[in-house]
Amino acid sequence: MVGDNVYSVPCFMDVLAFWVDEEKMANAGLTEIKTKEDFEKYVEANSSDGKYGYGDAWEKTYVFNSIGTFVNLFGGDYYDWTNPKTQEAVKFMYDMMKKKETPISQLADQYDPMMQKFFDGEYASIFMYVGAIQSFVNSGKYGPDKQHIAPYADI
Repeated sequence: MVGDNVYSVPCFMDVLAFWVDEEKMANAGLTEIKTKEDFEKYVEANSSDGKYGYGDAWEKTYVFNSIGTFVNLFGGDYYDWTNPKTQEAVKFMYDMMKKKETPISQLADQYDPMMQKFFDGEYASIFMYVGAIQSFVNSGKYGPDKQHIAPYADI
């Protein structure tokens, strides 16, 4: 560490995956999330009473934070804030926050125990590394009819 920055040599590669709760898929009337519209329908249907359709928040030592994830999904460039796709991604996140479909901590990249909130049903979907699969299995909520990785195409 130098100051507040952490430097390291990568020791393995981990893939960021999209996780959903199958019961919440049924609540949204969906069998899969393939488009941005599907994603919007899913988060809207599962956002109320302090529960969010999408939850995610990382602390500063993570390379992939919420903003970076959405910028990549929209085809933007995290290092170019004049890029229209980058701006669209951040506006999309901001709109989710304003509609109470995601907590403000997600947009502000403040640490949040998102996996536990997902296990507890407070978040209907998250992005999380596949290296954490054992945590999902240990939660007792993992399975094809429970919480699982969902393929996504064009969010």
